[in-house]
Amino acid sequence: MNSSKGILEKWLENPWKVQKKFTLEVLEINSIAEKLFLRIDHKIKALKTIEAQADQKIAILDGLITKFKKINCSSEPIGAGEDGRQKEVQSLAGKGFNSEQIARILNLPSGEVELMLNLVH
Repeated sequence: MNSSKGILEKWLENPWKVQKKFTLEVLEINSIAEKLFLRIDHKIKALKTIEAQADQKIAILDGLITKFKKINCSSEPIGAGEDGRQKEVQSLAGKGFNSEQIARILNLPSGEVELMLNLVH
């Protein structure tokens, strides 16, 4: 009780000094919080970039798996089956890949991929 009485007496002697210290502490806390939020935003952007790259890699792997299954499960060559290629092209386009990327993934001429995409639109 005695120590709290002493603090109260000091505050009553010079309340502006205490208020100034309090205000400075609040300002410092706000400054630290702003810096932390900026760092968090930066980390979120970096994670979104990594996520987009991972999605592209997954789509490439999906295409390779599809090709592998065709080789092992079919007597037809990889390029056979116009409907199958069209579905693969549309699937990859639906995942956000452009015609050049799709052509590279499916090992098709980019003009053929563009034609398939334009036929649907």
